[in-house]
Amino acid sequence: MKLSIGTFVIITFVSCSSVLRDYDLISQGISSQYQLFNNGETEYFDSMLSNGLSYSATAFFIDNDQLSTILIDQNNKDLTFYDDPKAYGKEVDYLLWEICGSHEKHTKQYSFNLNGKPITLLASYDFPYPYRMLGTGKRRFFPRIPAEEYVNKGKAAGVIPCSRYVSVVPTKLNIEGKNTFEIRHQVNKIYVFTYLYQNGFIKNYKKML
Repeated sequence: MKLSIGTFVIITFVSCSSVLRDYDLISQGISSQYQLFNNGETEYFDSMLSNGLSYSATAFFIDNDQLSTILIDQNNKDLTFYDDPKAYGKEVDYLLWEICGSHEKHTKQYSFNLNGKPITLLASYDFPYPYRMLGTGKRRFFPRIPAEEYVNKGKAAGVIPCSRYVSVVPTKLNIEGKNTFEIRHQVNKIYVFTYLYQNGFIKNYKKML
């Protein structure tokens, strides 16, 4: 499907920050080193209108040995498996897509493709982030304990609800150079992410000032 300039919006995601390292901790087992480049989505403003200012869509590359760490995060809610994780060996990695907003709940309504080929959805679940107010905006942060506990202890202003989808990526589907990860919903809604791969995922680092 060819996307016109008028329907395709480039979005920048600001992740949880740290001045002590050249990457950001997102949640258990996930850091900004493995975040994919966001190439935009169709009908972005419709998503903003329906989900509010907390809306965001991001994706991460998950190494094979990190999957179990991510799946046992104490903030995971309603974890649903669509396939048996034990059925896959060491010749696969994973892509985690995360969508946040006031009306997002995890469902199996999406299809996932890598470099034009369909990939299997392994699991989906809800994930709440605690946030603090930064001016008039909400700044979410790494939840080391259940997100609701931050709120109960007065250390967070509230939680931002998110949904996560974990797809299986056979190593052979990765190509040397740029890889394109697409998520489709119904006919016209498409999210596009890219990442670089050369004998493995090429990590991202933020510039230190």
